[in-house]
Amino acid sequence: MINVPADIAEIPAPIHGFEEQCIDVKHTGDVATAGIENGEIGAYITYERKTLPDFLVWKMMGESEYVVGLEPITTSLGGQDIIDNKKFVSLKPFEEYKTNLKFSFKELK
Repeated sequence: MINVPADIAEIPAPIHGFEEQCIDVKHTGDVATAGIENGEIGAYITYERKTLPDFLVWKMMGESEYVVGLEPITTSLGGQDIIDNKKFVSLKPFEEYKTNLKFSFKELK
């Protein structure tokens, strides 16, 4: 499992005026698993870091937009630095980029 700091892992009740957060989570190992649990069910994603080396937690805890995204990604956050240093996957027409994802669910009660 990816170890996420408590302030990132906490999912509060909806908050008026909340602005989205994108959190780049650092982790190690060849295979990573991340998940979310609500006390009754757990949902998990497992992936190989050789094709998806970074991980993003996207949180929108607003009153009308209440979402958490767990996203294995090909590049970390970084804005213009990613473009300037070509730290991204670029595909030509009809090229492919293959990866493996495993989704699993577990009843917790």
